Amino acid sequence: MINFIQLILDFIPIVGPICGLVVAILSGLYGNIQYLKFTQTQLESVNMLKEDIKQRILLSKGGVNIVLPVAICIIWAIVIFIVFFLGKLLMMYSPYYYY
Repeated sequence: MINFIQLILDFIPIVGPICGLVVAILSGLYGNIQYLKFTQTQLESVNMLKEDIKQRILLSKGGVNIVLPVAICIIWAIVIFIVFFLGKLLMMYSPYYYY
């Protein structure tokens, strides 16, 4: 029984990244499903119009926002840098303990 518990505890560092990957994949799938439903309702709303009007409306409403993901990546990198910097700063000024 103790060997089984030790085996489980040995795999705990691996479980975190695997769970993170599973959550990321499921979130991406959910986001894609929601976007698909949204685009289908948008297409149904302009389906009855003339072709030239439909083309203009689809061009004005369609597309992907590229600024938001880039801004989020930059903000995330800044936050990570600040966290590491503060950790290093706290580590430099903390007293050393020798046992």
